[in-house]
Amino acid sequence: KVEPMVAEHKNSIEAITSGTKEFVAIVEYVPGTILQGLPGHELLKGEGVGAILEGVGGLIALDCLTNNLDRVPAIWSNDGNLGNVMVNMSGEVLGIDQQVNAIGDDAGRQRYFATLRDFVADAKLGRAGKPTAQIKAVFLQNCGVEFDD
Repeated sequence: KVEPMVAEHKNSIEAITSGTKEFVAIVEYVPGTILQGLPGHELLKGEGVGAILEGVGGLIALDCLTNNLDRVPAIWSNDGNLGNVMVNMSGEVLGIDQQVNAIGDDAGRQRYFATLRDFVADAKLGRAGKPTAQIKAVFLQNCGVEFDD
């Protein structure tokens, strides 16, 4: 069983709810664990791995629509952050720390759309392209789990 809350999270919640701040933040506590480190490794080696990967796939689709570039680096060039993927106690995958990144530059937006079209075409045809390699690499680097094609 994975510990649902680490000391860092408890400290953050205490700071937010202490009443000593001028501003208020509203957060929902979700018992579960992030998909990173040993807890992530244990989840990805468990019986529910198929549902977890399907949930991560849904987050990747959402991230592509919103250009949320720092969670799972499917079409972006970065290391990713599986600390922004949470699995609750019932095995449901949740995204945390969402962001929407508009692309104001027309040429950049067109490049993004072309990259996204290629990614969707590869996924539809079951081809393992560069995004597949990047996604597999983030699981290996963040959780020590290697997936086959």
